[in-house]
Amino acid sequence: MLSGAEREKYGRIHQEQVAKSRALRENFTLVKMVPTWLRYFDARPKSFSIVETPVV
Repeated sequence: MLSGAEREKYGRIHQEQVAKSRALRENFTLVKMVPTWLRYFDARPKSFSIVETPVV
């Protein structure tokens, strides 16, 4: 959960992308998540594949 300057920074970034966001309101909680892996899933019948890889 973010607070202080970090909450303000990421709240503003989110606000720019989602104009009607409530991210900067006092009672709104922001959580920063940093992924460590990525999954690519192709569900097409002729090319079905699942690939997982670490994010660097």
